[in-house]
Amino acid sequence: MMKPLLRVIFPERCLACETRIESGDPLCVRCHAVFPWLPEAHCERCAAPFAAPQGGCHLCATCLQGSYALGKVWALGVYRGVLHDLIIRLKYRHQEWLASPLADQMFHGWSGEGYDLVLPVPLHRRRLRQRGFNQAAWLARDLARHAHLQYDPLRLRKHRETVSQTELGREARIKNNATSFSVTGDVAGLTILLVDDVYTTGATLESCARVLQKAGAKEVDAYVVARAA
Repeated sequence: MMKPLLRVIFPERCLACETRIESGDPLCVRCHAVFPWLPEAHCERCAAPFAAPQGGCHLCATCLQGSYALGKVWALGVYRGVLHDLIIRLKYRHQEWLASPLADQMFHGWSGEGYDLVLPVPLHRRRLRQRGFNQAAWLARDLARHAHLQYDPLRLRKHRETVSQTELGREARIKNNATSFSVTGDVAGLTILLVDDVYTTGATLESCARVLQKAGAKEVDAYVVARAA
């Protein structure tokens, strides 16, 4: 009784375009149709979308050639269009409320089974003071809540500030992050899920995974909202 009444007083609106919607889906029909969901044809390790829509999952050329501390990467969609705009609103317009429905979509069809701990990719304290929040922590918190997993925003920290990585390639990013992260609690024997908003080159997640494995973590995977194509 209360839910229908609340919908009359506070009608639900599409996350992307804010059109009024009646269904429980967070997106309207139009935005749902153009949402850049991760295609079925993608790398089974790093979630890179393949150009050909058919072909299924297999390792991309980059993953075939390398050795990584980071295991499987899960991704909700590709970093473009509607999803790009939602992340920009979350990250730069302080719209924390978007984290919960995005995490809900991440959880849909994914059980989280096998993970002992969920950790956000941390920000350096100076960047955190400047921005006022860590969007990865919002997403990790809400995803852990949906999956009933343990969440700790402080187990992994970034103790060294790095230069902006926007224009850096993957290897340069890894070198930039090599000594930036540290573990502040026990992770020995744990299977850990890292959470971030966007996977670009994977260098930051790889750096975090290396530090966690060095501290004794059994396995480290990641879940991101969007995978850059």
